[in-house]
Amino acid sequence: MPSKTRILLYYFLMFVFSVLFLAIAAEIMVRLLVPKETFWPISNIYQAVDTPGVSYTLKPNFEGTAFGVDLKTNSLGFRGPEWQIKKPSGTFRIVLIGDSHAFAYGVPFEDSVGEKLAALLNERGGAHYEVLNFAVSAYNSQQELAVLREYALQYDPDLVIVIASSNDHDPTPIVDQEGWLYGGFRTTTPQPPAIDESIKKIQSAEVSWLTKNSHLLLYLHLLKKKSQLAQEAQVQRHTPTKTSSADNCWLRPFPSGPISERLHNSVYLPLKAMIHEAKKREIPIIIANFNAFLDYRQLFEKLSKEEQVPTLELLALFQEACSWQELLAQFGLGWNVHLNAIAHQRWAVALATFKKL
Repeated sequence: MPSKTRILLYYFLMFVFSVLFLAIAAEIMVRLLVPKETFWPISNIYQAVDTPGVSYTLKPNFEGTAFGVDLKTNSLGFRGPEWQIKKPSGTFRIVLIGDSHAFAYGVPFEDSVGEKLAALLNERGGAHYEVLNFAVSAYNSQQELAVLREYALQYDPDLVIVIASSNDHDPTPIVDQEGWLYGGFRTTTPQPPAIDESIKKIQSAEVSWLTKNSHLLLYLHLLKKKSQLAQEAQVQRHTPTKTSSADNCWLRPFPSGPISERLHNSVYLPLKAMIHEAKKREIPIIIANFNAFLDYRQLFEKLSKEEQVPTLELLALFQEACSWQELLAQFGLGWNVHLNAIAHQRWAVALATFKKL
């Protein structure tokens, strides 16, 4: 009997060690053979800053991979090459302000709205056009105002473009010492910070410590999530929706209205201040609205009339989509709630043909 027990124990231990050996071997193989871009969506590339009102930027002089693409930042911590403060002769300089959509989350830099806009304008000949991208993921309107004041205006722009999104009223996020971005607090009572929504689709906050630190488990987790999202997008592409009629479309005509309480201090006043900062220097400014919420659309209409500034509804450029789900199904990255390079090209074309340009 003891010998039988020893035999069973032997086979059990052999099984356990075999599983461990295979797991370790698989972990090593994933680390050696799986392209590093597979793990790009999970990126702690932010840095807290003391600049008043800004809170954080990207890590300065970063060169690597993040959010699905190659990423290079300058010494200020913004996406793109190093910029000269003194504007070169014959250059028309545009500064782009916004959050992850203007930043071009998940889109190669050369395909981002800013770079595509510069390329389209340079095809005209004459002046040389450049776009300096001061957008960073999860910036709200108050941070964008601070970025304009503290960074962008010192570069002597000829035009300011602000891309406003539907989360611009959110509290200011925070960045920890490791460079991870966390959502801001909505109440006066301290709450555990929620992981940045920009990575939540792929890397949920609930995954275990082991999953976060094992490339093998993380790789399997990413494959599962991407497969789920791809299947959802495929179903959406082939499922007729009830929103396809003009009467039900999300951008149907809307009545004028007062500034909502949730947007007055958080979005309306910062945008108004941005407009005044530009006007003081006689710099034209364009406000591009990227959301379908009624109170946001009413805000931009009112702001345009009050300040006599042009506004552009970016969602109106996608006539084939009548809901956020339809838009993501046709123009989404496939693994995240941001839009792809085709959408950025469409934005750039609209901006390049806008009356201020």
